[in-house]
Amino acid sequence: MTEVQILEVAPEQVDELAALAKIIWTEHFTPIIGADQTAYMIEKFQSAPAMRAQMADDGYHYYFFICGGEKAGYTGIRRDEDSLFLSKIYVRKEFRRRGIASRGIAFLTDLCRGEGLKKIWLTVNKYNDGSIACYKALDFVVSHPLVTDIGNGFVMDDYVMEKRIFPTLLVVDGCVRKNSRTRVLMEAFLAAYREAHPDHIVDTLRLAEENFSNITGETFEQHELLKKQGELDGPEFAQARRFAAADGIVIAAPMWELSFPAIIKTYIENISAPGVTFRYGEGDTGCIGCCRAKKLLFLTTRGGVYTGPASHLELGSYELKALAEFFGIPDYACIFAEGTDLFPAEEVALRMEQAKKQAETAAREW
Repeated sequence: MTEVQILEVAPEQVDELAALAKIIWTEHFTPIIGADQTAYMIEKFQSAPAMRAQMADDGYHYYFFICGGEKAGYTGIRRDEDSLFLSKIYVRKEFRRRGIASRGIAFLTDLCRGEGLKKIWLTVNKYNDGSIACYKALDFVVSHPLVTDIGNGFVMDDYVMEKRIFPTLLVVDGCVRKNSRTRVLMEAFLAAYREAHPDHIVDTLRLAEENFSNITGETFEQHELLKKQGELDGPEFAQARRFAAADGIVIAAPMWELSFPAIIKTYIENISAPGVTFRYGEGDTGCIGCCRAKKLLFLTTRGGVYTGPASHLELGSYELKALAEFFGIPDYACIFAEGTDLFPAEEVALRMEQAKKQAETAAREW
């Protein structure tokens, strides 16, 4: 990677920064949004007066990328509660493909870690395919679309993209009953996980509190049309994007009718989206998973005994293991307590305690 110096822009250097911005914006954005809107946006956002106001009044910081003694590009940032808003990151055409943007993102990532900020977010024009591909290669994921009226008859038609700084654990709570034993296992896991990984983000999804609906003929046709058009950024696929972006996944659900509650099946239907959690045309089955997670843990309790001779009747873990492989998640494990409706209370308590200890160990070793 090219050696790059990253130096904060001083107030007296803003004119120089504005001149650099005008060169880069004109050559980069004119083919995408046209000369008129490009010129308008430069004047509104990247002129010297605009950037001085941003730095003085809005908490913006700008940095030059210095490569071989030359100013090769720049970035502009602003703290946004527990996040960092990456307002600008641009590299001059002749300095691209030298890893300068990657070095800039690494610099910002270290800054976030030092200040405890949880993510970097940015906006990018929906039709800026090159930049979108670059951001994805730097671990950014599309969060949602955003259309902003910037005046003078112009709008910014963007995607919001995010890069999480600390690992995110997605916990899918599929427990239905108030006093669920499975939730007891889940809470034991989470307590140990938070203690062992205090800087990680725990994203809990309680399915019983969400408005998930079964995929019907009508919604299926609607989803299929959106998939064919490549429109995967809408609310219909928000949960699929959430699942695909997680660094690790825990699913907690009791055994019902040899499998798990129907709400889990409904959730699986909603996250199974080609182009988000998997894609067609590759692999032995014609599909290949594209989820970020390296591990999926299934926590469950079973009223009967489904190990030994009856193991073939247990379908919940079997299905989730297959789905983990389908979604490209290489590491799958299941922790369970069984016989909870068969044995005396003392035996059930012992079995639950053993499962809780296994869950706590898994959390610490995650």
